[in-house]
Amino acid sequence: MRAVSLDVLSFLPAPLQSHLRVVLGATPGHILTAVDGWDAFTDALRRGTSDVVVVDPCADGVSHAAALAALLDSHPATPVVIYTPVSPLAFRAIAELGRHSAHQAVHQIVLHRYDDEPHRFLELLERQPGNALSGALLDRLAPALNDLPPALARAVERLVRQPTDFHDVTGLATSARITVRTAYRHLAIAGFASPRSLLVGARLLRAYAYARDPRQSLEAIAAKVGYSAPRMMAKHMREVIGVTPRAVRRQVRPGEFVDRLAQWLCPMPVPSLPLAPPTVVRFADRAADWDRTTPRLADGAPPAPEPVTVPLASAHDIPWPDRPHLPRPA
Repeated sequence: MRAVSLDVLSFLPAPLQSHLRVVLGATPGHILTAVDGWDAFTDALRRGTSDVVVVDPCADGVSHAAALAALLDSHPATPVVIYTPVSPLAFRAIAELGRHSAHQAVHQIVLHRYDDEPHRFLELLERQPGNALSGALLDRLAPALNDLPPALARAVERLVRQPTDFHDVTGLATSARITVRTAYRHLAIAGFASPRSLLVGARLLRAYAYARDPRQSLEAIAAKVGYSAPRMMAKHMREVIGVTPRAVRRQVRPGEFVDRLAQWLCPMPVPSLPLAPPTVVRFADRAADWDRTTPRLADGAPPAPEPVTVPLASAHDIPWPDRPHLPRPA
């Protein structure tokens, strides 16, 4: 049984609504709230806590593109998927959504009977909460991910995009088809703090995506991202970001959140300090004479002394110690 669960709000014509029920019904835990009219849809969107909205702007035969654009602009944190049949009216509505700058609406478009195969459609819906944030975090981690074996890099990417699919480090290692010990070694070499930090960070990223909607309670958010209790989520949020989940809604912008999380997951190496110049040691009885008689350079340092040639003495000129057992050199 999958851990992820979605609350989906939909406004669709009957054939598309039936297919969406099949898509979501294959996975226990997903909840679908289907509405029949435009007014009911707008009311449900404004007062609800849906994770994903699936809507056909022409579900009742009339284009609601302009009204949908305004509605989506007032709920920028709500992921939206446009699900529509192929028709001139639908394409005109999509074009009108683009003109009204409803960028959320035109990013995910699913055409009925063309790209709504159940398994792929379900994966698309489950990726929506936090999808943009996940992409931003993976971009920040790209240099370290490139240093991982391909299978482990794909497992980490999947973890970031679907944190509820992984319950522990063993699940991450199994996804990459390596041992836990090997996963620890490769992640450490690439610069990651630890596999455990990746699990925590992926959950916090998804929690932040939900928390951007003030209608979401902390209890519901904690349950959705896999925490057994909100206090554990709050503890991790303070540990990683420095503020509580309640404060993160008001104080931390998305880009700042991703930056802090990336730094915690993959700390930047501390630059090494430059080595001090070697200390020049001079004989005490010569230092004073050298300092008094030698001219200084512009920066105050004395020039290097001229090399001194010392003639080698003959072995017979060197006093030989009184060592009867050692023969004197010829």
